[in-house]
Amino acid sequence: MTGHSSVPGPSAELEKLLAAAIHTNEAHARVYNAETMVDELLSSTWEPIAEPTRRHSTRHASFTQQTTSLNALQTVLSDSIKRLVEHRKAVSSRIAELEHDSRRVSSKFQEGLAKPDQLLMHICAQMEDLEERFSKVSSTAVLIGDKLSTLDDERSRVLETDELMEALLALNDPSSKLIKSSNRLFNTLHDSNQLHEASRIVKKMSVFSSELSSPTIAYAVAEIERLSQTIENNLLTEFSNEQERRNVAGMHKCAQSLIEYNDKEKVADRYVWNVMCDRLAKAAGELAVSSLDPIEDLDALFTKILSICQEQFPVIDDVFPATSCDSIRELLIERSELRGELITKVFSSFAASFGDQYLGKMLELTREILQEQRLTPDSALQFFIVLEALLKQINFLDEQFSSLIASSLENSPTQLTICEESKRKCLSKLESSISAGLQQSLIVIEKTVTQILTANQGKGDFVGGQLNMSLSSSKACQKCTELFQPLIDTVCRVLIEENRNRFIIALVRSFMELYLQHLRKFRFDPDGACMLLRDVSEYRQVFRSPSLPTAVDDTFDLLHEIANLFALPPENLGGFVREGKLATLNKQTLHGIVKRRWDYKTNSEKIAASLKDSMKDVKE
Repeated sequence: MTGHSSVPGPSAELEKLLAAAIHTNEAHARVYNAETMVDELLSSTWEPIAEPTRRHSTRHASFTQQTTSLNALQTVLSDSIKRLVEHRKAVSSRIAELEHDSRRVSSKFQEGLAKPDQLLMHICAQMEDLEERFSKVSSTAVLIGDKLSTLDDERSRVLETDELMEALLALNDPSSKLIKSSNRLFNTLHDSNQLHEASRIVKKMSVFSSELSSPTIAYAVAEIERLSQTIENNLLTEFSNEQERRNVAGMHKCAQSLIEYNDKEKVADRYVWNVMCDRLAKAAGELAVSSLDPIEDLDALFTKILSICQEQFPVIDDVFPATSCDSIRELLIERSELRGELITKVFSSFAASFGDQYLGKMLELTREILQEQRLTPDSALQFFIVLEALLKQINFLDEQFSSLIASSLENSPTQLTICEESKRKCLSKLESSISAGLQQSLIVIEKTVTQILTANQGKGDFVGGQLNMSLSSSKACQKCTELFQPLIDTVCRVLIEENRNRFIIALVRSFMELYLQHLRKFRFDPDGACMLLRDVSEYRQVFRSPSLPTAVDDTFDLLHEIANLFALPPENLGGFVREGKLATLNKQTLHGIVKRRWDYKTNSEKIAASLKDSMKDVKE
């Protein structure tokens, strides 16, 4: 301690802070310590005046010192605050200058960035324009190329057409064969060493000549057809020769020419034929038939055939185009299926012998039952009894096909189709014969019914008498029902569904026509009408079946109305005819029936007046 108070002086750290605003580039202006600055400011005003000798003197001196130091501290702090405020103003102005400079520099920088963007956009626009021009030039070049290609094609086509026309004219001249021609196509067609080129030329000439309809080139057209057939045969012969020599490359070349010539089927047939003739002939010589079972021998041969087919599959891939290989493999397998062919031949023979000959002959013999010289009252019934047995045999033929043939040939659609066609033809012939027999039976039934009605229908059956007072049907009706009852039962058992319905409808309509003709021989009074109603009901009952066709009921409804026609008073006939099924009859038939009334002569005027209006609705 020196004993005197030190003169307050500025803080070094404060000087650093104040100098920071002025000396921004100096290293010491960037670093200062706030705590050190405060300590230096306090210490400059808080030092003792003199070293104390006694404790009392020390406390007095400290108080004086403290008072002086506080005043000095206040002064120093005020000065420091002022200097700091000035420093803050200087710093604020400096910051404002820096912000202004920053905005100015940023504005210049943005202007500098905008110019490259504008330049880039300008360059892009020019590039797009250039690209569009390039596209137009390219499309124009493509269009020009297409035009040039089209012109070149047209030129080639014209030259080719000219050459074809020249060759066609040469072919149209019969003497051209004796003279050497300068036409390349004509010479190629007659050169046996250029078969493949000739096949392509003759195909073009065939198409070209087909477009010309002039009769003046008829000789050329015939010559083209002859050359076409000759070249095709020569190509097939060359293919067979190459196949015999096992020359796959030569086979491929011939096959390609023939397929281009639209003869895929012929070359495939020739290939398969050569395989079957050559390989199967050798295979047949190698087989030793050691068993007595022909089925085993057939299986052995079939196994050998399969091995041959498998050996030929790689050859097919090498010789023929990929698009034709599958069909040729199928053809090879199909032609080698001897088992399927054997089954087909056996069934076709069975259908011909058993179906056409045996069953066909039996049907002819059955139809002889219906011949005029062999007719008996039950001929039609006997026909259906024999027909029932024959239909069972026909069903046996169909069952054999379904159970044996169809399953055996499931993988051989061609052979199965042949068998189906054989069965169809056989059944079609039998159905035609049966249909003729059914038609003939209708005629026989009609004749038999006519005989029964003529022999048993009395003249007084439908005019007042004791018989009409009974509730039974007429004798003729009873005889007819005795004929019809077993016959209808047998028909319903033998024929099924649609065939049965058709036959019964035809039989009922035939019966109605002959019955109407039969009734026009008699006169009817009201009692006779009752007898006729009982007869009609009896006939209806005979033809009734669980599945009675509507047409049968309609027919008997019409007969029922005819019977009522004889029982009604004259004045009611018109309304009855108009409202019922009698309107379906023609006028002549209806008038003939009405004339059989017992009172027609006495009441003809009333009857005519009553029927006058209703006859307008009746058919002519």
